[in-house]
Amino acid sequence: MILCKTLLVFTLAWLQLLAWSQTSSAVISEARLVWSVEKPSPAQAAAGAVVGLPHSWGDIQKDPLSAAWYTAQFDRMDVQLMAVYVEKACTNVEIWVNGSLIGSGGQMQEPITRNCYTPQLFSIAHTLLQAKGNTLTIRLLGHPLSQVAVRPRVASLSVIVLGEESQLRNAYAGKYFANITAPQISCAIMGLMGLFILALSLVRRAQRYLFYYGLLLLVWSILTTRFFIKDVPISHFAYDFLIAYLISLVFFLGDMFVLHFTDLSKVWLTRVMLAEHLILPWLIVWNGPDRLFESVTLVYSVVTFQFIFILAYCFWRGWEKLRKELRVLWPILTISTLLVLSQILVQHGLLPVPSVHLSHYAMPLTFIAIGMRLVQQFVKALSESEQINAVLEQRVAQKTQEITHNYEQLGALRAEQAAQTERNRIAADLHDDLGAKLLSIVQTSTKDDSQERTALMARQALDDMRLSVRGLTAEAATWQTVLADWRSETIERLALAQIAAVWNHPQVLPVGLLNAHLHVQLTRILRESISNVIRHSSAKRCSVDIRLVNNSICLSVEDDGKGLPSHSHSDLGHGLINIERRARKLGGSHRFDAGNWGGARISVSVPWAGTLHDTLQTPQAPQGMP
Repeated sequence: MILCKTLLVFTLAWLQLLAWSQTSSAVISEARLVWSVEKPSPAQAAAGAVVGLPHSWGDIQKDPLSAAWYTAQFDRMDVQLMAVYVEKACTNVEIWVNGSLIGSGGQMQEPITRNCYTPQLFSIAHTLLQAKGNTLTIRLLGHPLSQVAVRPRVASLSVIVLGEESQLRNAYAGKYFANITAPQISCAIMGLMGLFILALSLVRRAQRYLFYYGLLLLVWSILTTRFFIKDVPISHFAYDFLIAYLISLVFFLGDMFVLHFTDLSKVWLTRVMLAEHLILPWLIVWNGPDRLFESVTLVYSVVTFQFIFILAYCFWRGWEKLRKELRVLWPILTISTLLVLSQILVQHGLLPVPSVHLSHYAMPLTFIAIGMRLVQQFVKALSESEQINAVLEQRVAQKTQEITHNYEQLGALRAEQAAQTERNRIAADLHDDLGAKLLSIVQTSTKDDSQERTALMARQALDDMRLSVRGLTAEAATWQTVLADWRSETIERLALAQIAAVWNHPQVLPVGLLNAHLHVQLTRILRESISNVIRHSSAKRCSVDIRLVNNSICLSVEDDGKGLPSHSHSDLGHGLINIERRARKLGGSHRFDAGNWGGARISVSVPWAGTLHDTLQTPQAPQGMP
């Protein structure tokens, strides 16, 4: 839109200028030129060489800052207010009418005001004009071709238009919009877009090309300020060097953008190009102000053809991978490349300097178009990401339901397993506890069915119930209590079975408590072992030996009976299998073998969670108990 509006304004202004040249406006297309630092006298001005307008200095002067005086004659026009309109005066002008200064473009000494892109319009008071033979003098300050960075900035003066001030102001407004207002608008747009894309690069760090393109837009925005910031407090050489350096930086950032966009960047290539970017501009400083144009032209040529080569290489290598994106961007990049080439041809003098620098307006439009495409890509990626997140959330919800269902099934399975384990435990307890008491009651009833023994069996059943309760309530017991209970029950049961008992335990006991779980399980192991002796051994003697060795409780039950029937696991009864299972659950070991008395021996060793103190000594020699 900016470019179209600019072209429309230029067209209207040109048509108006043609109309004025035929009616109330006068176009001065030639003047007498005098080179002088001071204002020439009328005689010197009259003796000056006649030059055509527009007039460019080229390499006429070699001075650091030259001054030229252009003199022309004109007659007063029958208008309300006359004015002088100068479309281009590079670098700056002062205008006299009949020896009186009517206007100046700004500072006329270093640092000189840079008005190369600003049109000039000055009103002429009626009191200064004569009917015939008025003298118009223009002082132009500028630099020759060798001392400027780009050819359009060489000192030059356009045609001079005299006419009605109101009519000339229309042409002035159109030119001012195209040269000043439009760059201001594009500068603001590119600056804001550059900041926005840099912010995107912080969000999407993997897409490095966003960072380089955001910087490119910001640097070009800074470059654009040269159109409307006319007074910069630095020398002409420093100013042109800064402009050349920023343009070189634009090409470097463009190279990095293309390489990263096509995913063809290499670390070594980036380092080489960065070194080139840092070294080439300083060749301008090394060559000095008198060879400024030559140095800048060399730098521009190198970075331009390097950019074209990298662009072509990236299109060739990245076409298959990024065909869709490159198909959209290649027209824009092609236009940019043609505009850059046209500027290089103008720089080398192969094309004339255009009156309207389309590249100054077309390049921002191409940059903005590429930036909008990148933003569109980001929005599209964000939309796709939101869709993927929605699908992912749906899948997560489904998986959560599945996990919840599986967890419920697992909980039910664990509950079933726990119930089965509890059933097994209850069965084992019934076998070990109630079975043992029933066996004793049967034997007692067979031999002597007295009430006293029946009451004794009832008390033993009550003790078993208390033991089970202790296991459920996790009530710990001292070693003295545990060993006393074990000894009392074992001797009593063996005595009822008419089996002589031998009991051995440590004389010195450790300080501390035995936890309920270990107490109950060891009690049942001991009880089942005694039950096996009573049921199956036909023994006359039974020895019980308890030792505390290396933080372990060692329990051994030995008889002088007929021994184990076989060594096969399938031949073991439920009692021995329960002993084996309980020992394994306690993290201990067991052994069923022949004893020293010729009968069977059951040995169990389980770890004790407490600490055996140094007061624990090796037990004394076993002593028999009837």
